[in-house]
Amino acid sequence: MDFEVAGKVAVVTGASRGLGRAAARSLALEGCRIGMIARQSEPLEAAAEAIVTEAGVEVAAVPADLTDADQVARAFATIRERLGDPEILVYNNSGGSDVFWDEATEEEFRDAYEILIIGFRRCVLEVLPGMKQHGWGRIVTLGSLCTREPHRAFPMVLHNLGRPAQVGLSKTLANELGQHGITVNTVGTGMIDHDGDAVPRAYEAHAAKRGMTMEEVQRFRTDSIPVGRAGTAEELAAACTFLCSQPAAFINGQLLLVDGGRVASLM
Repeated sequence: MDFEVAGKVAVVTGASRGLGRAAARSLALEGCRIGMIARQSEPLEAAAEAIVTEAGVEVAAVPADLTDADQVARAFATIRERLGDPEILVYNNSGGSDVFWDEATEEEFRDAYEILIIGFRRCVLEVLPGMKQHGWGRIVTLGSLCTREPHRAFPMVLHNLGRPAQVGLSKTLANELGQHGITVNTVGTGMIDHDGDAVPRAYEAHAAKRGMTMEEVQRFRTDSIPVGRAGTAEELAAACTFLCSQPAAFINGQLLLVDGGRVASLM
């Protein structure tokens, strides 16, 4: 299938590793020119160089902290200058600290809201003028299955609170922006193995809290998945890329779970 996005400018946040890097690579292989944003410059530059080598597309890698409004503005200004107006935005982020609810500080609650909601808002405001001018746009957030079924065992209260709020904002945007040819969707990620470290840290905290070995935690992790394994970053990125495509033009305001059937909810 031709996704019909070759030559379009796609911005991916949290793009230096893990799911963000996989999404940037997948869009690059479809011919998109890629703006990559992440906090740490060295892994970001390494990821960008690898994508240029493999896909042969233009890449602008710009370090920025999404919780800093000035840094976000400068990053998008640089990407527009180098590549043009973004028509695709993939908003990916860590989602806050991995903590149990009774151990989370008020500052951590505020930080999670800042990265999940305020940072997302900043990025959307940066890309909207160009998308409206072109009459075409795709906005996808890499979220979590906890928007359908909250995490029960792992120390992820901030995800359980923030991710549904992010979906609420996405749905609101979908309702308002569809008339401009802009779709807004969320990929609800399940258990995905990738090169980041946030998920292993969550499992280690869970094991310590519950007195379990890491082997027991790993079994607990996959026993609830009907396909019997964790997903891959490439599988997640493929779903994201489809939602960013022209053939997906009538998919709007949706939450697509990529979880191997883990969530038991009918809806």
